[in-house]
Amino acid sequence: SLISIREVVDNDDLMIITTKGIMIRQNVGEIRVMGRNTQGVRLIKLHEGDTISAVASVVGDDEEAE
Repeated sequence: SLISIREVVDNDDLMIITTKGIMIRQNVGEIRVMGRNTQGVRLIKLHEGDTISAVASVVGDDEEAE
């Protein structure tokens, strides 16, 4: 199911935090636009009983991209 929608650019990072304390930080430029069969892209696999507690975008620094 859909959890969150964010407007981001390629040099931003996306942070996903679960209720069990797992956090991933992924560069947006490395995320595929579409998955197989156009069903979207899974960014995190949740363990049983775990849910997403927060999603945040971290604005990238333009100087780092150069």
